[in-house]
Amino acid sequence: YTVEINPQTVKACRTFLEYFGFDRNVVEVIEGDSTKFNLPEQADMIVSENMYTGLFAEPQMQIINNLRRFLKPNGKIIPEKFSSYLELVEAPGLTEKSVVRNEAKIPLKPATTRAQFDVVNFGRDEEVSRQGTVIIRATNNATIEAVNVSSVIDLTSQTRINSNTCDFLGQDELVRLATPILLKAGELYQVEIEYAVGCKPKDIKIKIEPAKKLRLDAAVPKKIKEEEDKKRVEFETSLAAIGSDI
Repeated sequence: YTVEINPQTVKACRTFLEYFGFDRNVVEVIEGDSTKFNLPEQADMIVSENMYTGLFAEPQMQIINNLRRFLKPNGKIIPEKFSSYLELVEAPGLTEKSVVRNEAKIPLKPATTRAQFDVVNFGRDEEVSRQGTVIIRATNNATIEAVNVSSVIDLTSQTRINSNTCDFLGQDELVRLATPILLKAGELYQVEIEYAVGCKPKDIKIKIEPAKKLRLDAAVPKKIKEEEDKKRVEFETSLAAIGSDI
C-alpha cells in the first residue's frame, strides 16, 4: 500500500505504476491522511519519506506514530533514527525568516561549534513537541544573524544520509534571528530551541545567552520534574565536554 493525501500526487502515482505494469494487486495507491489512516492489514515494513531537516514542515513523526500500530512484530521502519544539530552562523544579507541553505545564495560563515540538540527513534512513540538545550563555543568574534539547523538521517543501521549530501533530503535550514547577536571568540553560549514537529521553520522558538552568566542550579532547578532534571544533566555533560576541549 501507498498512502498519499494530495489527489494530484495520487493520480500521478497510479499513472506511474500502470506505466511500469504494476496493478493494484501489487501496489494499491490510497488517497488518505497518513496521520489518521487505518491500514487494512498488518505491515512488514513502513517507509515514510516525509523527512525534512529538523523534522520541520512535514508531519513525519505523526505519520509514523500512527502507522506503527499496524507494524508486525519484528517489522521494520524506515527511517530508523533522526538526529538534529545546530550551529550559529554569520549570514549577512539574509532577509527570509527561514530558507533552505542551498537556496540562500548568500555567503555563510560558521561562528560556533556544532552540537546535537535532538534525536528521535522511530521505533517507539515520541512526543511531537521537541525541546533541546546545548552549550556551544564561539570559534571567532562574530555578529550572528542565523541558526543553521542540520540533520543526520539513519534510514537503517547500515545506511545514513548526512546533511547536504543529496539535492533533496537532509538540506540544512537557516533560521534568521529576530535580532543579531554578538559573539566573543572562545566564550560559551547556551542555545535553547523549541518547536512542534511539522511546524514552519519560521515558527521555531530560539533563545541564546552567554553560558558563563548561568548558575547550573538556577538555570535548571533540581527535582522540580523529571524533564527539568534531565535538562540539568544534559547541561552539565555538555559544559564538561566543551570545557575539556578549550
